[in-house]
Amino acid sequence: MIIYNVFIDGTSTEKNICKCSYGVVVKGGRTVKQFKGAFEPTTVNRMFLMGAIFALEAIAAMHEFDEEMITVHIHSRSRYLVDTMNYKLTKGKNTDLWEKLDRALTGTKAYWHLIELPTSSKEIDEVQECARDALKMVARKDRGYNSSNISQSNQEPASFLGYKVKVSSEMENASSFVLDIDSYCKKFLVNKKCARDIITFYRSNKKLVNDYASLKTYGQDWWSKEINEITYSQYHFVSEIGKYVKKDQDVLACVRWHKRGLSLTDSIYKVLIDARIWDMAKKNGYGNHD
Repeated sequence: MIIYNVFIDGTSTEKNICKCSYGVVVKGGRTVKQFKGAFEPTTVNRMFLMGAIFALEAIAAMHEFDEEMITVHIHSRSRYLVDTMNYKLTKGKNTDLWEKLDRALTGTKAYWHLIELPTSSKEIDEVQECARDALKMVARKDRGYNSSNISQSNQEPASFLGYKVKVSSEMENASSFVLDIDSYCKKFLVNKKCARDIITFYRSNKKLVNDYASLKTYGQDWWSKEINEITYSQYHFVSEIGKYVKKDQDVLACVRWHKRGLSLTDSIYKVLIDARIWDMAKKNGYGNHD
């Protein structure tokens, strides 16, 4: 059996978010190859797709006359790419690249692995540097890109869910996110990774579906134990949550995220998006929502 590990990263310039790049590291046996490229205008999501396509096409070309099954483990921090492939989520736009990816997968058994940052390894460091270096290249035109060709997974939650959450301003209780990580942990009783993610979430101010889905507790925290099925109903904002969230376990999750420092609106979006992703996963036979 022929086995490869492929690492993919994508990035963009701060000055011009339409110039994006990808980096790929392919390792199998004694083979180590790097691929990189830059395009403009385009999106980072398309860069992750292109990286996967180029890697798979390169591997197929190296084994054009081999009859053995090729197994490829693809590692990426892009939930857009990994979750779509693992959970068979709706692919939405970027159909030109999804079709190319499907063709590139022909005759290959692929496994998709999400890189949970700040995980570090030699390969992850290499592929991130490769993607950054690619930004220095002269950008080619991404002929498949147009201004409306943005993935559904990257739209605002209101579009993704079909309605907009709007809570009364006195119940928002939005917190200030000028805190450093240690101060945030002390104030909201969360671990450092969770604090880092929430601070980054508010400072970036994107609030796209992937941004909500990426927020994690990284294990049990104070609120996981303190707020349970019995105690959560004491909070005055539970009735507001109930306008959008119907399952008790989801209401409980909203209360916990709000106490971790998310605004009430963002807590509701976070739980609704997680529930939607898990529903899609269950329909396709992956995991349970617990």
